Amino acid sequence: MAREAAVALVTGGGAGIGKACARRFVKEGYCVMIGDVSAEDGEETRNVLTSEGGEVLFVQGNVAQESDVIAWAQKALDAWGRIDVLVANAGARVRGSILDATEEDWDLIVNVNLKGVA
Repeated sequence: MAREAAVALVTGGGAGIGKACARRFVKEGYCVMIGDVSAEDGEETRNVLTSEGGEVLFVQGNVAQESDVIAWAQKALDAWGRIDVLVANAGARVRGSILDATEEDWDLIVNVNLKGVA
């Protein structure tokens, strides 16, 4: 009896470390749900990983928005019936010194890096 593929949800999966995590999961035989704020990065990563044989879905969204995270999880559950692994990789940063950060910059950092993983 063949084992069903495990399912991974990777936030910030469109580029960088998140993309590398998604690629590794695909190589290990996982089904992968990518969530990313960038539609361009997310779609490109989904296309590349699908062409490499992966079963990959992408939904654009922001981890700072609870409704977006729920949509990612629901799409994975609808497609595969479960989520086995969550990689909470999404992050925000401000270029330059934190001393030069605006209040909006600080709110973004807190909302994505702290609230987004809760």
